[in-house]
Amino acid sequence: MSKKHKRNYYWSNDDFSNIIDLHGFSSVEALTEVQLAITAAYENEQHDSLLIITGKGQNTLKAYIEEYLRDSNYDYVIDPDGGSITVYL
Repeated sequence: MSKKHKRNYYWSNDDFSNIIDLHGFSSVEALTEVQLAITAAYENEQHDSLLIITGKGQNTLKAYIEEYLRDSNYDYVIDPDGGSITVYL
């Protein structure tokens, strides 16, 4: 993780129990953050989903994260507006 970033996990009680914002992360950094957030969400056991905010941009980051989720057999949905992915735990 580069010096300019810190982990952005937001815990709340709404439909999206976990939110991770990947704005400004490289693809490699973002993937590490997603893996850590999924692990933390499973360990917490109070959350049934993880909202990954990728932003709309050029879709490179979203495609990279989606490929990981697909290859890892996670159940996920891409927001119709294209700026986020919801992973069901």
